[in-house]
Amino acid sequence: MSVYVCTNMSGTDKLRLVVIGKYKNPRCFKGIIRKPVDYYHNQKAWMTSETFTNILSKFNKKLIKEERKVLLFLDNCSCHSENLSFSNIKIVFLPKNCTSVLQPCDAGIIKCIKGQYRTQLVKHLIAYLDNEKNSVPAINLLDAIYMLSASRGKITDNTIKNCFIECGFVKDTNQEIEIVSEVANEEQNNIWQTYTELIGAQEIPFETYITVDNELATSEEVSEENFFNSISSNNDRHSDTDDTTIITDEECDDNSQEIIKPSFRDVIKAMSVIKLYVGSHQKVDDSTFQEIEDLESKLADLKLPLKQSFITDFFN
Repeated sequence: MSVYVCTNMSGTDKLRLVVIGKYKNPRCFKGIIRKPVDYYHNQKAWMTSETFTNILSKFNKKLIKEERKVLLFLDNCSCHSENLSFSNIKIVFLPKNCTSVLQPCDAGIIKCIKGQYRTQLVKHLIAYLDNEKNSVPAINLLDAIYMLSASRGKITDNTIKNCFIECGFVKDTNQEIEIVSEVANEEQNNIWQTYTELIGAQEIPFETYITVDNELATSEEVSEENFFNSISSNNDRHSDTDDTTIITDEECDDNSQEIIKPSFRDVIKAMSVIKLYVGSHQKVDDSTFQEIEDLESKLADLKLPLKQSFITDFFN
């Protein structure tokens, strides 16, 4: 899969992550109505010019509704067409071959998200390796999406600000810049060391694990043939807006397991198990119990009937 990241300079307006997968209807998506990201698909799980145009069109509609206009800085990736024009988005392209120096996302934002994501992934592996069977269930696309969204949520506004300052977006600032570390933090290194010892693998730096896929292709060079083929095949759509209900084998990920939607009673039972498990550990602090109670309260709210809408609600 590929992931697209976009944020404003202060970190107060982070667009939803865009995840691009290979399949239109992965089996793990069955019964899932809302996801914490925007999901698109194509055969290579790459960012294409068509997908990018759809993303910006959706963003522009949001800006029109909010009566806002923005200045959007883009690198010279092949899928970023120079012919795009939107009413509430002014696009400025960064100089070529300067992405690593002038692109704030490349200055540390993406790296921090990947570090948080891979930390969660390793924690998941360690937790399952500790059981008797020593078997680890596969991570499906939905699992990855949830972990990605949580990872992005852990990136502080201050980290984002510092990345923009480092790239020169703020002049004559007296603010002390905390450069995003190129080395994984102590907690991440300790978790990684625990994992490598469990599986008996040769120890490599966690930093290497974070950046292992940096050189993978995430977009395709645009040519006239590729452009017209993408239009004629129409195989790059946004899954949340597609009205097609017929699902073929080619549209499903055969390697993912179909998820059975749990009942509310199942969920409440699971929450009771979580409370028992958390309460049996000495190192758990009070905030964890509060977070569990908050979650249970939000789950209970889902069972409440929707508030009835009145026509006057639409004319405020």
